[in-house]
Amino acid sequence: MLDVIKKHAKDFTPAAGKGKKVLQGIHYRSDGSVMITDSHTLLYAKDVHDLSESIVKHHKTDKVINENYPNLNSVLNMNYSTEFKINAEEVYPSLKTVKVSEIIDEVATLKDDLTFNVYDISGQSYVLSLFGTKASFYPFHMKVANFHKCFSLFKDLGVVSVDVRIAGNMNPIRFSDEHDRLHVLIAPVRRY
Repeated sequence: MLDVIKKHAKDFTPAAGKGKKVLQGIHYRSDGSVMITDSHTLLYAKDVHDLSESIVKHHKTDKVINENYPNLNSVLNMNYSTEFKINAEEVYPSLKTVKVSEIIDEVATLKDDLTFNVYDISGQSYVLSLFGTKASFYPFHMKVANFHKCFSLFKDLGVVSVDVRIAGNMNPIRFSDEHDRLHVLIAPVRRY
């Protein structure tokens, strides 16, 4: 799992020269977990290494970054009011379409009927239907690019079912694999 996470690490770190230097790194925590964040998305995986001390290594070069990684425990331990499952294998065939939308920085809305509505800058839209258990929640707006990198990672890891947790439309949405070892949190986009 760690090799696949390292492959996708570039997608969860800020672009070179943007953001804090420490955010260019993978945070190997002493409990065997790793964290990677660009401040808009967070990748968290449990039990993926056996280092005994916390360390931050650059995601490309593996060089140690001697800075303190942000404490993100409060984000990981949120109380989620809504939980449901989606069939990830139904999403994977649409990732190429989603990738095109990502290029022009589109925003999408996840609705409680499990539709993922993508809007482009011209006002056009398309709908991706997600298959799973339905739940009641307020629409959640997110960047299409963040949804794409989340499900591209899950696809490479062979994830079949994704647990989705929502704590309100102004808090991060949490996507987790069926074994609860891998989590991707995505910050909302505020729409007025």
